[in-house]
Amino acid sequence: MQSVLAMLRQSIFESAEDTICVDHHVSNQNFAEHNYIFPDASSTCELIFELLPDERIDREIAECIYTGMVHDTGVFSIPALPEKRWRSQESLSKKELTSQR
Repeated sequence: MQSVLAMLRQSIFESAEDTICVDHHVSNQNFAEHNYIFPDASSTCELIFELLPDERIDREIAECIYTGMVHDTGVFSIPALPEKRWRSQESLSKKELTSQR
């Protein structure tokens, strides 16, 4: 039996004009109209960071992206394209993250 939240989520997804899925898991089923799936990425937040233009990333958004990267990588302990990940982290740190002060 589906929960009310699951049914609501399904209803919203099915009625959406456009759908997009951003993910880094190789098991992703490509269920959306537009799928941005890169299993070599360290986290979904890394992919979101790549998709957003730099001028759209303010301190609050940078903190959210950084937090997602930290948690999804086990505090950067999971090896996934380290050089790329560190470039993302360096760029985010320039946004004056609270944790960096």
